[in-house]
Amino acid sequence: MAKMALAITHSLVMAKLVRDEHHLVLYADGAQQNHHTGVGIARYHRGIEVIREAAGFNDNTEAYDAELWAISKVLRAAAR
Repeated sequence: MAKMALAITHSLVMAKLVRDEHHLVLYADGAQQNHHTGVGIARYHRGIEVIREAAGFNDNTEAYDAELWAISKVLRAAAR
């Protein structure tokens, strides 16, 4: 399946899950660009964004570290 078709399918499925009362949708992402590293997380339940958070790290942080931090943070948020 082409990348665009996958993106559309993902968007349609996620739009449905975000509104479902039986699902908790979590996003976590870390990235590095020009030696600057940052993360973002979001949590949705019943169509409501309950958490949105972003953070920057020092220049020595790798993207992998940011990814792990974001995953840890979003899993802690899911446990609440």
